[in-house]
Amino acid sequence: MSDNQKSVVDHAEDAKELYSVGSGSLEVPPVGIDAEVADFFASSSTKAVVIDDATNVRLRWMIHKRVLVVMVVTYFAQTLDKGTINFASIMGIREDARLVGQQYAWLTTCVYIAILIWEFPTNRLIQRLPIAKYLAFNIMAWGAVLACTAACTNFAGLVIVRTLLGVFECVCQPAFVFLSTMWYTREEQALVIGAFYSMNGFQQCVGGLIAYGIAQIEHAKLKNWQILFTLLGCLTFVWGIFVLWWLPDSPIHAKCWSKEDKILMAERVRKNETGIQNREFKTYLLAIAQGFGAVAVLNLAVMSNNIGGRTKQVIASSLVFIAWAVGNAIGPQVFRANDAPRYLKAFIAHIVVYGVQLATILFLRVRLMRLNVLKRRAQSLSASGENDVNISHKQAFDDLTDRENPDFRYVY
Repeated sequence: MSDNQKSVVDHAEDAKELYSVGSGSLEVPPVGIDAEVADFFASSSTKAVVIDDATNVRLRWMIHKRVLVVMVVTYFAQTLDKGTINFASIMGIREDARLVGQQYAWLTTCVYIAILIWEFPTNRLIQRLPIAKYLAFNIMAWGAVLACTAACTNFAGLVIVRTLLGVFECVCQPAFVFLSTMWYTREEQALVIGAFYSMNGFQQCVGGLIAYGIAQIEHAKLKNWQILFTLLGCLTFVWGIFVLWWLPDSPIHAKCWSKEDKILMAERVRKNETGIQNREFKTYLLAIAQGFGAVAVLNLAVMSNNIGGRTKQVIASSLVFIAWAVGNAIGPQVFRANDAPRYLKAFIAHIVVYGVQLATILFLRVRLMRLNVLKRRAQSLSASGENDVNISHKQAFDDLTDRENPDFRYVY
């Protein structure tokens, strides 16, 4: 064992951060607690685990190299591949595929209709299957579909491949939210999510350069836009193979690290109170769908920090990305051809939606503050939250929802 690993001590009174293994201390896990999680902690010491700052930094960088790198590169590939149709439009795909009227706009809308339909099933599969392997499969699948776009010669063919692209690509954001809560503390999640989400802008710079370079190719057997789709599709497929080999499914199943480090990685996210995994789908939580629409406009960091329990995360994540897909499906259609070139009605619609979004965020902040006060009052704690640092987090891995877990605190 290294010197850093020996820094894990049993004396909580000397610690900066205290964790206590609660779930793993039981021989038979209660109903609702994932058996693998219980077995994982049962095989380790039941004493309090303390993680010093140096060990925490070392663990975080180990996770960055395996998890964050995959999220950033994959999101870059997803946004680049999804936006390739825009570069292809200036390379002649409209004319070669004989697109007329709103048909080109429908090539974007159909992607988000597919996401709208497949979002909940893919979230359920993320919960049920090994997340790294499922993500890698989808990356390879959308890479193959993207490459096949080069063979399309009409609107019908393009709609088919674009719809399939939406089905396979919609795994990314919800999978990354799950990975963020599984591997990173609440304080780290905003930066992590911001890191991969920043690829939205970066891909436009890089994608433009790639498209420009391919546009310079002359006298090739393939059209320029066909070369673009084939090249990016093949690169994405190869990346999917790498992800299958490189990304661990969870701290429990990571074969690339020692047992001691895997326990520490799980313990460092204990205070998140959001759990690591649970493949059981709790049907009674479907009731939250009745009042969850407001969350749809919040950013990913807020959503990942304020949802406890894996089943509830599946439902909440599905609702958020379904709403996101609805917006993106409608978006291209408000830019009507007869409103060109200023598209005044479309810009007014966007401004109204942004105003509603801001109002909803303010409302949610007030709501979360009130819920925290009620939780502290139920535990006979100060409403100001000054005693929150003393919470033991004993039920952190019991897969309780944020409402069921008395130790859960909302962030805003």
